[in-house]
Amino acid sequence: MYSRKTFEEIEQRETEVWACTNQDCNGWMRQDFSFVDTPACPLCHNSMEKEARMLPVVENLTHRMVST
Repeated sequence: MYSRKTFEEIEQRETEVWACTNQDCNGWMRQDFSFVDTPACPLCHNSMEKEARMLPVVENLTHRMVST
C-alpha cells in the first residue's frame, strides 16, 4: 500500500551568497547568479553583504557560456 522509496542524498556544499543586511528581510541570492558586483536586495532594495551557506549544489550554465 505504501511505497518505501529510498531517496538519494542531495549533495550540499558551502556556497558564497549575497544576504540582505536588513534584519527584517530574508532576501539572499547565490553569488554565481548575481549580475552585478555588489547587488541590492531584490525584495527591499537594501544593501547586501557576502556570506557562506550550506546549499544544494546548483551549476550555473549561463555563467559558463558567457565567460567563454
